[in-house]
Parts: sequence; C-alpha cells; structure tokens
Amino acid sequence: DKIIFRAAELDLATFPYTTDGISGNGDLDLAAGGEKRTLTLRGTTRGGLEVRKIFTFDPATYTLVVDGEVDNPVRLTWSDVEDTAQVVSISDFHCVTGWSVEQVHWKGITPATLMELVRPRPAALHVNFQSLEEPYFDQLTMEQFKLPDVLLATEMDGLPLKRVHGAPMRLVIPQMYGYKGVKWLSHITFEREPTRGYWETRGYDADAWVGMDVQH
Repeated sequence: DKIIFRAAELDLATFPYTTDGISGNGDLDLAAGGEKRTLTLRGTTRGGLEVRKIFTFDPATYTLVVDGEVDNPVRLTWSDVEDTAQVVSISDFHCVTGWSVEQVHWKGITPATLMELVRPRPAALHVNFQSLEEPYFDQLTMEQFKLPDVLLATEMDGLPLKRVHGAPMRLVIPQMYGYKGVKWLSHITFEREPTRGYWETRGYDADAWVGMDVQH
C-alpha cells in the first residue's frame, strides 16, 4: 500500500524525508533510510500531517456495495459491474477552481439501471457515495441523482478510468462542479436523511451547481 501524507499545512523545509521529485499526478517520490516510497500530497504546503494508507484497486477483490433504503441490496464484484448495462454520455466537466474540459466521453451505469436493480423505497430521499479513500464521500438528493447524464462511470474517452480520474468507478454529475463527483466508489447507500459530505464540512455548498458561488 501507499502511505498518504495529507498536508493541511506542510513545511517542506522541515519535512523528514528527502524528495526525489513530484510527478504530474501529485505523487511525491521520497527516500527515507534507503527505502524509497511514493506518497501523495494533498492540501496546501504549510505545517501538520495526517498519515494513512490508501487503497490499491484489485479487480479480483473489488466489491461495490449498494444498500440502505432498498428492497434488493447488492454486493457487486468487478465482473458484475462489467456485466451491467452501460451507456456512453458526452458532457462538459467543470472544476470549482475555474478550469473546464469540454466534451468528455464517459461510459458507465445510469442511475435508472442501478435503481432498477436495487429498487429504492419511497423513504429513500438521498444517495450517499463512499470512496475507497476514506473519509472521502458525498451525497446527492434523489432528484439530483436522476438528472440527465449522471453516471457511475468506469471509462473516460474510450479507456478505463485511471486512478487519478477515479478508477475503478466514479460519480459523474455534469450539472455540478467536479468536487461532487466522488472518485474510487466502493459503497452507495440510499438514505432517508441528508448528510454533509467531505467537501461540505470544508466550506463548500452541498448544491454545487455550475456557475454558482459555492465556497463559504
């Protein structure tokens, strides 16, 4: 497993490793006591560290759990995911920091297909998306989940998702900024009550509509 140094405020001048360089995906190759490790830096670059392991996707062991307020909870292997009907959808991707990518070709499972499989109950008013990289998660209302072009994507531009883009599966909701598109999906729960997601607890709106001011 990799070890993640999630930096709220990291001072690289006093960081207790030697750096071998930062790659384009944000990983930092470090050498410590003769043992080279690849670590991922998140956040800004001053003071404080949180250290934890992050996942490695293995198709042989991956499981997507879908449960909560549903009549037919399921545990899908990666083979099950691949065998589930998927569609291609073309949409623009917008990051809250100001950049966009037009005409991204996504392939994935539609909300309608997933709901046909698990049959949500009337009490299910929200959908929670948990990442393999805990504590990363977020939530949509059922109405938002049913919006056009929302997908549980497994491919981007004709290729399987790379880790940096959310492999093996990520949420795509083109009407909202990218921080709502939970990457590395492992667990989907249909819920009665709203829950504040990872970014909402850090000052962002739950309703991340593109074009709106969503930071507080």
